[in-house]
Amino acid sequence: MAKKIGIAGAGPAGLLVAKELAIAGFEVHVYESKQANAHVLSHNWSDAVETDMLFDAGFPVPESNGLYFEGAGVRMDEDAPYTGDPNLLYERHRISQLAVYSPDYKSKAIVDADFRHVFIDRQAMISYQTKQAIDAGVQIHYDMQVVHLLGTLEGALSDICVTGLTVQDKDGVHTDILADLVIDATGQDAVLRTQIDNEHIGSDFDQTLFGYVFRTVRKFDPSRIDESQIPCVEHYRLRSTTNSYVFVHFHDDDIIDIGSGVRDQVPKNVAKETVLQTVRQYPQISEEERRGGEGRNLKCLPPNTLVCSGFMVVGHAGAQMNPTQGCGIAASWSGALLLAQIVREAADFSLESLWIYNYRWMSGRGAHYAALFEKTRRIAVYRNEDLNLLLQNNIMNGLALTHDYHGLFVNLTSDEMRRLEDFRKHQPTLAQIWIDAYDAAQKTLAYYLDYPKTWDAPTFNNWINRNK
Repeated sequence: MAKKIGIAGAGPAGLLVAKELAIAGFEVHVYESKQANAHVLSHNWSDAVETDMLFDAGFPVPESNGLYFEGAGVRMDEDAPYTGDPNLLYERHRISQLAVYSPDYKSKAIVDADFRHVFIDRQAMISYQTKQAIDAGVQIHYDMQVVHLLGTLEGALSDICVTGLTVQDKDGVHTDILADLVIDATGQDAVLRTQIDNEHIGSDFDQTLFGYVFRTVRKFDPSRIDESQIPCVEHYRLRSTTNSYVFVHFHDDDIIDIGSGVRDQVPKNVAKETVLQTVRQYPQISEEERRGGEGRNLKCLPPNTLVCSGFMVVGHAGAQMNPTQGCGIAASWSGALLLAQIVREAADFSLESLWIYNYRWMSGRGAHYAALFEKTRRIAVYRNEDLNLLLQNNIMNGLALTHDYHGLFVNLTSDEMRRLEDFRKHQPTLAQIWIDAYDAAQKTLAYYLDYPKTWDAPTFNNWINRNK
């Protein structure tokens, strides 16, 4: 008899895990609290995804003519309404280089960032993944909220054992469902993980580490040029006064997409106001919004473990997200593919058998994400005028940001250290902040690379205590 898998959440990570495990022969059930509608399940703007991750996740990779994407799956008519059509996954625009500007646009990074991302329609993506999962044999139960875990949910990590879950239908009726393995894919709320009374897996995310993003897509008139012309290139504008950023890209010559994100305890309305301020400042941008909205995102370290007996965590519920981006699909998919591989290969669903998922994630992508989190947290103290100086002196440039965008922490090169030493002669405080940030990130990377490979309580506790 096939082993039964219960997954909470029909988002990008949950659907990918479900499809992969159903193909492998497991009986897979996904429980989603919302209705069966891509418009309800997701936002109506696009997310950036690396092309290699599209291929790994089972998506068609759009063809490029050097300037634009084209062919199957590419949405060629921006004026057509967005319906979540799974046959129209991608925007036609292709971004290769991303310019980096100071808050006042007076300084630009000497080296542009190499972006290499595809913009995917989030609603179309959910529709596509849903069809893939159903075709693979996944049973998706909508209007079914997972409210409780079943099993032993407190004590030492080795004592915890999840045996199923309790779901609530739209009429409020509760049903207990036994499962060989339960997977929390509930996103940033981590609804199931946080029910476990153990600090290493069940701790809540620090609410001060949540950020907010706001996006708007509008018409753009490039013929209206005046002294306040916005740069008509893909670019990323830094804004440290509000601990935020502005990201601008063009779907076409006459369609502009502007987003902003704010971090930590900055009021969430600052992201929206930052974007609207940009719209008001530049007459080339239409006042009429075509689509857009706002949402919450998470930038933090993962819990110390993503598994216990009978239970695993994937996607944003486990902080599987690149802290330098507002988009977390690639990280979630990467975690989902790794989890599915581990489950396929596991002898059973004990803590010992599932632990390799921890090791592979924490010492792989997770180590780099943790290092990037530490670096970005420390350089967030820079002021707007500081960013101008960092860009003008080639301390902050597109080369480093390229690594960040792709989820890789790369330490300072000898050339970068020489530039920093020259910069330190005139700006010792700013240079030291940069050096300290990289030093802390390097130590964080080394710490996660040394994550225990197998479950052993004393070894795990020693690793925890090193961090303390």
